Order: sequence, then structure tokens, then C-alpha cells
Amino acid sequence: MVTDKQDAKRRNRDAPLDELIGAVMDPVLRKRGFASSEILKRWPVIAPPPYSEKSLPDRLSWPRGEETGTLHLRIVPGLRLAATHDAPKILASVNTYFGYLLVERLMLSPSPFIPGSDALPQIEPQPDGATQKRVAEAVGDVDEGPLKDALRTLGESILGRKD
Repeated sequence: MVTDKQDAKRRNRDAPLDELIGAVMDPVLRKRGFASSEILKRWPVIAPPPYSEKSLPDRLSWPRGEETGTLHLRIVPGLRLAATHDAPKILASVNTYFGYLLVERLMLSPSPFIPGSDALPQIEPQPDGATQKRVAEAVGDVDEGPLKDALRTLGESILGRKD
């Protein structure tokens, strides 16, 4: 039997994806030393450039009896030497974000960071000849310049849609 409290929780509410998978991901993250997914979700904001885009926290380790931890970082192979030099800056950024001394040491993980495929360029579909001719006729009276180019692009994208 579903109680009113449980029923009220589910009714008419869209939940963000991170809330829905939080129960699944939290045990996995705890094994890697992360109390929550905050450092992973906010890494592009936390880390100083260029490490915000070229690295990712691998795990946090907490030696026994110590209050501060060690941040293990996966990083692009070409920045490993620079990261060892900039370790104080990276650690300061993490500690500043969280507002207390969270990590005191930085270790580079042996496995490299490989950026995702989200940086791949998107290929724009080219309109066919009939669409280009129709748009050229529609904007033919407009003087050459940025306005005509913008109208041409707009017309081609609207007429070229495949709904």
C-alpha cells in the first residue's frame, strides 16, 4: 500500500537527472573517496585553466588519522609536468571552492585523461539547390550585407528542416 507521503513525493514533479541517479552513483563515488559528486560536477568551475578542461579528479584518498586528503588527478599527458609545478594552485582552487582545507596533496593518476567526444565539430546540413534558389529569390530585393546574409541563413535553416 502506498502511503500519502510517498504518493505526494511522486505526483506532478519533474526531477533532474542527477537527483534520479544519485542513489545509484553515490555508493560508487564513495568507493572512490568522494562524499558526493560535487567535485566531479563542478570541476570545470573549480579547477584553474587549462586544468579545468584537460583534467578530471580520479579519486580522493584519506590517510588514517589525517583531516586532509590527497586528490588523485587524471590529466592529459602533455600537461603532467606543468600540473606538478602548478599543484599548489590547483589545490588552492579546490580548497577555496569548498571553503576549508579539503586536500593537501596532489597525486597524478597513472591513467591519462582522454577528453570526451563533445568537442567534435558539428556538421551543418547543407540545403539542397531548390531551397537555396527559393531563398535567393525571397531575399533578392535586400541590399548586400550582413542583413541579407542573416536572412539567407535563416531562410535556409527554416526551409531546410526535415520535420
